[in-house]
Amino acid sequence: MSGTHSFEDLVDAVRVSAQSTIKKVSRGALESFSVDVALVALGIRSGFLIDTFSPWFEEMTVFIETLQSKSRHFESLALLTDDDSSNHFIPWTSFIFLAKDLSTPPLHSFVYDQLQISSQSRPSPTVMNHIRAITDQDTHPFMPPTRLCTKDAISLAGFLLEYPFSYRPSDLSVNSNPLGGVPLLLYECSLVSSTSSTPSLMKFSFPLQLSIDVPSFASDIIQECLLERFRKRLSESPVLLPWTDVDVTFIPITLNHVAL
Repeated sequence: MSGTHSFEDLVDAVRVSAQSTIKKVSRGALESFSVDVALVALGIRSGFLIDTFSPWFEEMTVFIETLQSKSRHFESLALLTDDDSSNHFIPWTSFIFLAKDLSTPPLHSFVYDQLQISSQSRPSPTVMNHIRAITDQDTHPFMPPTRLCTKDAISLAGFLLEYPFSYRPSDLSVNSNPLGGVPLLLYECSLVSSTSSTPSLMKFSFPLQLSIDVPSFASDIIQECLLERFRKRLSESPVLLPWTDVDVTFIPITLNHVAL
């Protein structure tokens, strides 16, 4: 690839690279994966967790290297994997380098212990140290230097996905389904177009009680913050995108089981 690229060119580059490096991926999963990677490469999304197929670590390493050789737009992509090499996250590294130095990272975490819900203005020190350790590494792909406990791993994922809220369970050994039966607000942020598909940029939930107890967590405030964030990124995209706007919806929901 050379010269000026369209968004479709970037998606095609991801698709072709994945087809040549990743063995087991369905056509449907490949299509959505290609769009997601292109959105991360352009900085529209801060990153995403691969959860529709299970590639090998070696396949993903070659995939990232192949993409980076095709276009400058893919230079900020990296690979973050856990110690078992079973979960892969593709982050936009520019976001990580920026966010790690903020005095107040753009995330609130909340702790739920069945008796009360408390919020914190930033991830735990363990998670922030982990993020700094990732950015201090000189080689690609990035890999966490040590294993995180479950609650910090959940918080790290929330940070990298730019969720406004990241859940930190107080003790999963006591209750493996602490949010089951708890009234939640489910948010989804999607791209809008009259002619193209509307991929989801972000989907998350948090206890409804937080939006009642904390004025700054009110639904209209969260909605406006997300609209402002992603509309700005759409307007600053280095290539023309097939989407014209962003839509943020939220609904109350209560589930018997909530995956963490």
